[in-house]
Amino acid sequence: MNDPAESKKVLDLCDAALALAPAERRAYLQALAERSPELALSVRQLLSAVEESGSFLAIDERPTRSDAD
Repeated sequence: MNDPAESKKVLDLCDAALALAPAERRAYLQALAERSPELALSVRQLLSAVEESGSFLAIDERPTRSDAD
């Protein structure tokens, strides 16, 4: 994905997919795949990366030392 416009489109579509409930997301991605299989693949790959990094990017909610005192 070297084209900045294409990258922006994938990011926007990924953001839209993330805002949906899981069942709605599947339907959204299926409709996208019917229109543009290559674009849908890029969006799915980005979604997968976002989901896999979720725990890495999550805020650590363990109590801090001052909270435990």
